[in-house]
Amino acid sequence: MSHSTISLGLGLGGGKSATSSGSPGGGGAAFSNTKSVHLDGTNDDMYLDSGVALTGAFTLSLWFKDTDSNNFPYLAYNYLFIYGPAYGRSILVRNVGTITAVGAYSDDTWTNLVLKRDGSDNVTLYKDGTSIGTSSGSGTVTFQQFGRGATNDPFGGYMDEIALWDSALSDSDRHAIRGGVSAGTRGLPSNLDDLSSKPAHWWRCGDGDDTGTTSEDVGTATAVPMQLRNGAAFAAEVPS
Repeated sequence: MSHSTISLGLGLGGGKSATSSGSPGGGGAAFSNTKSVHLDGTNDDMYLDSGVALTGAFTLSLWFKDTDSNNFPYLAYNYLFIYGPAYGRSILVRNVGTITAVGAYSDDTWTNLVLKRDGSDNVTLYKDGTSIGTSSGSGTVTFQQFGRGATNDPFGGYMDEIALWDSALSDSDRHAIRGGVSAGTRGLPSNLDDLSSKPAHWWRCGDGDDTGTTSEDVGTATAVPMQLRNGAAFAAEVPS
């Protein structure tokens, strides 16, 4: 059994109780995806009010579209980042196993990434449903910052539908993230509440209850809001 804990962020408060509704944001409306978060590649990031610490099996899913070709941007600090065109447009995993997938993404193209660790500490990185690297790694991982590494290595582009599970998703649930399409097909973001394993934390990045510069957490665990910082903003750009 995997366990997750919430640690207080730097000078920021803890989360609020999660919504009890099975619909994203608790409003009962049909699922739609019309917004993402735009980051300028200079100093923008998305920062959780509290760090989400995972000690065993876990799954991270996110969508990204790189538009400025920075060479070392972080997607999920301190574990998932990309190398720009000068380094072969690679996707890398560090500090929870080591994976390097060369030539694994294209500029100006939406991509779904899933990083999964199972109960035996096997770590796998999936791009659009296809494994692009495996490794092994144990120990606590703590997610708190997306789109930048501390004050360095900013990502320029769009990120959408960021979710965390305190379990290793089944293959069927992994594909359901992209609408149930087969491995190697990008698909489109889907309602994660329809999965057999609902996400512990889920930030819609502009849809649902999100307002201003806060993306609310609509997962099943104690909610941890995500703050858009330094000019990061919701944008009408989504996978299509």
